[in-house]
Amino acid sequence: MPKTDIVTLDADQEARTTELLKRYDRDELNTPEALVDEWGDPQTKRLDVDFDSTTVQEYIDPTEIVGRLEGDSTHFEPSKAAQILWWLYQGEFDQFRRYPPSLEKRPEGYFVTKDGTHRSIVAKAIPLDQLYVEYYTVPESALDDM
Repeated sequence: MPKTDIVTLDADQEARTTELLKRYDRDELNTPEALVDEWGDPQTKRLDVDFDSTTVQEYIDPTEIVGRLEGDSTHFEPSKAAQILWWLYQGEFDQFRRYPPSLEKRPEGYFVTKDGTHRSIVAKAIPLDQLYVEYYTVPESALDDM
């Protein structure tokens, strides 16, 4: 894994970032839905079953992140989203600055589990071309028992 990956925004992404920062200044970014059209928060329950899973770290398309799991991740904090937007705008957002967002992959998309709610929402809102994440895939057989 590289030591740094500073995100460079294209013109459309920069315009979207600027728009979202202005909306934050007007106190208009109080929910995930104020940034992205669709966000499951938290409509999908965490599984209470054990299964063997391999954790993968790789880049994914952030538009495939559909929400977070019930009981996981902290609530939405507009100031955290604004900080990430500011880092992106300033060219200071390093995808390896912290642990990658932790996700669970299901047939309908990725869900944030323990960490990365704000980074995932912002990456989806811009939208970034890719986001470096850590995820495990839930086997379909585990979902059949829900």
